[in-house]
Amino acid sequence: MKNSLLDNITNLLRKKPAQSGAQNKQKQSNPKSSTGGHSGNTAPSQRNGSSSSPGGKGLPNIQANIRRLREITKDALSALVTSNNPPLYFVRGGAIVRFRTDEHDHPMLENVNDAMLIGRLARVADFFIFGSQGERKNSDPPPKVAKD
Repeated sequence: MKNSLLDNITNLLRKKPAQSGAQNKQKQSNPKSSTGGHSGNTAPSQRNGSSSSPGGKGLPNIQANIRRLREITKDALSALVTSNNPPLYFVRGGAIVRFRTDEHDHPMLENVNDAMLIGRLARVADFFIFGSQGERKNSDPPPKVAKD
């Protein structure tokens, strides 16, 4: 599965961010594109698992439960690619790396581990789950998404 995620990242990084965002908006406006989720009294944009943030921060919302891992990963990957402007995250040798400067202000590429990826996901998307009573609860990105 790791290779397929890296292939997806590579392909999405090759696309312009505007294309990725436009495709995401088209998917959200089409009720037939629902990716599963909760069948309660939620708005259509919440049922498909990803929408823009109601808090006005402009971050996408990603439903992290009652969905298949591949659907959550796809939404998380889309959020990563859309937010990668200017580009700081890349794929090198089959691994995700990020651009940063060292203590001497020299540029370098650093391998991104699962904890770093989860931290980045938490900054580029609002994850949530639906509780047993159908209530929406804020959530951290699931670690299984970083491992996928």
